[in-house]
Amino acid sequence: MDDTRGITVKVPTELHGRARQEQESLALTMSSYITMILEEHFNTDRKGGNGMDKTRTLAFQVSNELFQRLKAHLARNPGMTQKSFVLGLIEQALQEAEGSISE
Repeated sequence: MDDTRGITVKVPTELHGRARQEQESLALTMSSYITMILEEHFNTDRKGGNGMDKTRTLAFQVSNELFQRLKAHLARNPGMTQKSFVLGLIEQALQEAEGSISE
């Protein structure tokens, strides 16, 4: 396991609520979420560009009903993660769309 250190900070209540909502929508622990944000911050070109050539974050909100259906599906498929499921759907849809364009 990587060597880790803790960070304790106080932030405005409204900002905390927004962070918590996004962290939960991404299904990350708070530790993983803050690590992701810090890595994005330090990998960002100070001129406004993003230095993260290998990965980008994709975040979106869904209805509670759809979220519960997704969680139930993942519970029935223990080896599958939310990330792998969504990435698989995106890849499949892009392959289908790109295939139909070239025909």
